[in-house]
This record gives sequence, C-alpha cells and structure tokens, in this order.
Amino acid sequence: MLTNQESTAEGPVFQIRSRLQQLQDALDTTTLKIDEESLAKSTYSHILDRMKKDHISTKIQSSEMENSLKSKTQILSLEQ
Repeated sequence: MLTNQESTAEGPVFQIRSRLQQLQDALDTTTLKIDEESLAKSTYSHILDRMKKDHISTKIQSSEMENSLKSKTQILSLEQ
C-alpha cells in the first residue's frame, strides 16, 4: 500500500510524465513536418532550376531566330 507521502508524490510525477509525453509528441509532429517541408523545398528547387535552364534555352533560340530573320530580311532587300 502507498503511504500518504508516496501518494502525494505520485501526482507531480504523473504530471511530469504526462508533460514529457506531450512534448515528445509535439517533437515528433514537428520533425515530421520539417521532413515534409524539406522534401517540398528540394522538389521546388529542382523545378526552379529546370525553369531557369528552359528560360536560357528559350532566350538562345529566340536570339538565333532573330539573327536568322535579320539575315533573311537583308537578303530579301538586296534581291529587290
């Protein structure tokens, strides 16, 4: 049987254990969210890098087409 002192001490110990469990649950949840956001960040970083490369490629193609158009315009004006 528990003595009066033991039963009195049992209350705070239970509260501390309960609080520790709450904190552990919060830590687990936070860690999970951080992992999810890290994955999302790497995914969006990859998408952004790809978009930058596509943008550069499109600018190069545009420049080549403009040069071709200028050349063909000059040839046309010489033929006229």
